[in-house]
Amino acid sequence: MTEQEHKVYRHADADGHFRRKDSVFRSIVSSDPTAEFPAEKDRYILYLGYGCPWVHRPNIVRSLKGLEEIIPLVVLDPELGADGWFFSDLQLYFKADPAYEGRYTILVLWDKKETIVNNKSSEIIRMFYTELDHLLPDDLREVNKPGGGFYPLYLRNDIDEMNKWVAYEGNLYPLFEALDRIKTHLHSKDTNLFGEHITETDIRLYTTVARFDVAYYLIFRCNLKMIWHDYPQIHL
Repeated sequence: MTEQEHKVYRHADADGHFRRKDSVFRSIVSSDPTAEFPAEKDRYILYLGYGCPWVHRPNIVRSLKGLEEIIPLVVLDPELGADGWFFSDLQLYFKADPAYEGRYTILVLWDKKETIVNNKSSEIIRMFYTELDHLLPDDLREVNKPGGGFYPLYLRNDIDEMNKWVAYEGNLYPLFEALDRIKTHLHSKDTNLFGEHITETDIRLYTTVARFDVAYYLIFRCNLKMIWHDYPQIHL
């Protein structure tokens, strides 16, 4: 086993499965000015690392939404430690909660008033869709996006259903069953999963597919098939 594989597998459960721990910080940035965490320019910082597919999602949405000038980005060290990802000299988790005992996840939406708002990627991206829109030009607001934005009302049930299985990262065979379903789905669609416009599910799928052949296939031994060779519809 390589040194990198050893670092990764050290975070597996006793049965060898990788089960993401529940996020502790689950607050929401809101467009409501009276909320605990109101949407304000330069109040929040997105801390992340480039290696993780779940972390990649809010980074993509931050760029697609044009939030670069509203929420600064800090990239963490690409080093996996015994308790999670290494934060150099930044003690963000202990600033937010001096009694914190969980793992240090590589994604943090930080409030400059010295606390963590949220460290769950699926919730952060949905905040980014709409809650800061009043700070953006009209053309970047979700209501004015072609197709209704990344999480349009008319597709929400379909998006939520597909999110349950798209690029499923559990057991080996369900993973490839999910990829087979995506391959079949794309036979009758455009390059995006729901047609002409990008939705949340495309973002969630892309961050896994982009790493699959170099990380999942090699390090996690998900090597029944490769994306570039066996799933050309997805690779494109």
